[in-house]
Amino acid sequence: MRRLTLAALALACARGGGETGPAKAPEKPLLEQWNEVLVRGQHSGFSHWVLKKVSGGYILRDSTELHLAMMGTPKDVVNVLEARLDTAFRIIGFTFRMRTGDQRLLEEANPQGSRLVVEADDGTGHTILKEYPWEPEAQLPQTWTIGLALGRRFPERFLLYDPTTFSLDTARARYGDTVAYYDYMGARTTVYFKPGSVLRQELPLDITHVLSTEAEATRPVSQRIDFLRTFSIEPTGKPLPLSPKKVKYALREVAPNLDLELRGVQELLERSGSYAVVLVHGDGKGPKTALSPAQREELTSPTSFMQADDPRIKALADSITRGLTSDWDKAEAICRWVFTHLEKRATVTVPSAREVLEMGYGDCNEHSILYGALARAAGIPTVVLAGLVYQAGRFWWHAWNASYVDGRWVPVDPIAGQFPADAGHIVLKIAEIERQSELLSVVGKLKIEVLEAR
Repeated sequence: MRRLTLAALALACARGGGETGPAKAPEKPLLEQWNEVLVRGQHSGFSHWVLKKVSGGYILRDSTELHLAMMGTPKDVVNVLEARLDTAFRIIGFTFRMRTGDQRLLEEANPQGSRLVVEADDGTGHTILKEYPWEPEAQLPQTWTIGLALGRRFPERFLLYDPTTFSLDTARARYGDTVAYYDYMGARTTVYFKPGSVLRQELPLDITHVLSTEAEATRPVSQRIDFLRTFSIEPTGKPLPLSPKKVKYALREVAPNLDLELRGVQELLERSGSYAVVLVHGDGKGPKTALSPAQREELTSPTSFMQADDPRIKALADSITRGLTSDWDKAEAICRWVFTHLEKRATVTVPSAREVLEMGYGDCNEHSILYGALARAAGIPTVVLAGLVYQAGRFWWHAWNASYVDGRWVPVDPIAGQFPADAGHIVLKIAEIERQSELLSVVGKLKIEVLEAR
């Protein structure tokens, strides 16, 4: 599931545009530095930070290029951020651009009183509009990091918005004279600094930005880190059969922010500190549970990325399910359609259902977001699940779905064409992109033991 890659790697960047009119001597920035980006100690790209003083405040530009791989497929990510700050280093507004071989994303955001209003082009010419709570001391990861080198001091608790994942949450920070860190969605970012420069920035997933020269930072990447392979997990314990129907797992190094239970799909049997035991049902016959009318309405409504009310999505859902009367048959037909019609291809995007329908390809994220929109358009309560799937002897980060049919939640894996999805899936988050960054708290740490399997 390459959403983890975006969450920690696509660290905003920006490139200045050309100017017209008489040529002027360029103003010396307050801060400019090149950084080498290391992934597990290996050169993987660069970032370039520029902060300039302008009338009424500052402009921060941050450029990042990353050269990675996904299941052996080379992937390049170029991100662009330009943030406008007032004299107190408070955010006036910002634009964010992400370019991959699969998508061009444009995001514009402006604080309006106690709300942050975000508009994004999802790649189809349509606008995704989102609003978040906001406060004057709220920061972006880049403004907080660079502010430290300028002697700025921020609160110990503040709102942090990550434009790469459309996520906002409270960051909790600690400060020293030359080092500071914040915890955000269960993961830690640490910054080492001195007056006028950031020496080192340590991010989740063992990603580090190290102060460097332009020549050193921008040198070619000779060997790409394959993120999905690098962070896959080899389980211990009993062997898993092909297409298991029921499996009990022991999970170690779990974090408190994980969602380890969805009745009918996965039961939480035990939880003590960082240890948990879960029972996963892969036959569609797990325990039943009731949904209230309000819950049913919420889980069949469109979201920013699952556009179940889009005319094309609704028309397609009607076409796929025409003549079918049960929700089970409808959900199975939608799963089969998505599996059959989307090409399986490793991608780096922030997917919306509309865009996936136009692209016609994708990996697990694209399949799950399109399935979710179609199922909701058909009136079937559906959620996106994020966690791990067992393949070829290892667990891989993954996204799939659960649909509420016949009084119970049933797991659905549209990229595998599994309805119901087998018990080789472990749920860690019930969430779309805005909350999937919380998985960073356990990536590279989680241990899995198979206790029972059949």
